[in-house]
Amino acid sequence: IRTKLSLQRKKKGNVDVDIDEFTELNYRCDSCRTGLKDWNFVFQCDADPLCRHDCCLNCVNFVIELNRELKSYLHGFLNEVLYDDCIQTIISFVIGNVVCMPLVEMNE
Repeated sequence: IRTKLSLQRKKKGNVDVDIDEFTELNYRCDSCRTGLKDWNFVFQCDADPLCRHDCCLNCVNFVIELNRELKSYLHGFLNEVLYDDCIQTIISFVIGNVVCMPLVEMNE
């Protein structure tokens, strides 16, 4: 919904959103093609609105886990010949880039 409204406001592409569309808006994960509804949690990249990707949380978790496993696997083979940044670049190219952010607890 956010992408469609953003495109309509910027008058980009051939997008027209009407009120009836919000009750039956269906789209799919760009990775696994699982059907998503507007109430599902998704990851949406910050690319240009015409090029955005929507990924379900299962696919996001899968990329994170694959990234972690490949890093430990390649680190054993390539640690003596490549820096960690080079190994991470290979992993990002093969699987996708993962940036871990520290969890900040909010004081109530």
